[in-house]
Parts: sequence; C-alpha cells; structure tokens
Amino acid sequence: MAEGTRESLDQASSIVNEFKNKIVEVQEHMKYNNEKSQEGNIYLNETVKDLNIMTSNIKLFSDNIMDIREASDTLLTETKNVVTFNEEVSDITQNMISKYKLVTEEIVNSASVNEEIEASIVELRNVAIDMNSLIGF
Repeated sequence: MAEGTRESLDQASSIVNEFKNKIVEVQEHMKYNNEKSQEGNIYLNETVKDLNIMTSNIKLFSDNIMDIREASDTLLTETKNVVTFNEEVSDITQNMISKYKLVTEEIVNSASVNEEIEASIVELRNVAIDMNSLIGF
C-alpha cells in the first residue's frame, strides 16, 4: 500500500508541478499581454492626440477657406463696381466725344461763314472804294 500511496503522491506531485508550470506560463502570457496592452494604450493615446491636432488643422483650413471665400466675394463685388464705374466713364466719354463732334462741326461751319463774311467785307470795301472814287473822295 505504501507503494500505491507513493505512486499516487508522485502522480499528484507531477500534476501539481505541471499545474504550477502552466500557471507560470499563463502569468508570462498575461505579463506579455499587459505590456502589449500598455504599448497599445500609448499608441492609442498618440493616435488620439494626432487626431486632435488633425482636427484643429482641418478647422483652421476650413476657416482659411471661409476667409478666401469672403475675399473672393469682396473681390467680385469690387470688380463689378469697377466695371460699372468704367461703363459710366465710357458713356460719359462717348457723350463728350459726340458733343466735341458737334462743336467741331459748328467751328467748321462758323469758319465757312466767317470766310463768306470776310469775302463780303472785301467785296463791300471794294464797292466802297469804287463809290468813293466815283464821288471823288
């Protein structure tokens, strides 16, 4: 019986040792998994931090786009104002040109009339000279 008890104790000891080895192995796996989990947390924290930075940059980019849109709207409005002003200047210039054409035509007509009046004056002077010589002046 002592022999049977000894074998039973050896078997129990073997099972306990195997169980201890499995516990040690599980502890090592848990330690490894814990280290990897901590590394994962570090990566996750860095990823969240980078995502926050990216979100801030995207908001800044969006704000810049809105500023560009506002500047474009202002530029468009100012360009329309310049075009309207240029059209008004063009209309005024065309009006002045047509008035200058009328004035030029009147000057040409006046010059013609002045030439006719001068010719008439010369002719009247000649008539007066002729009349004076006839009367004896």
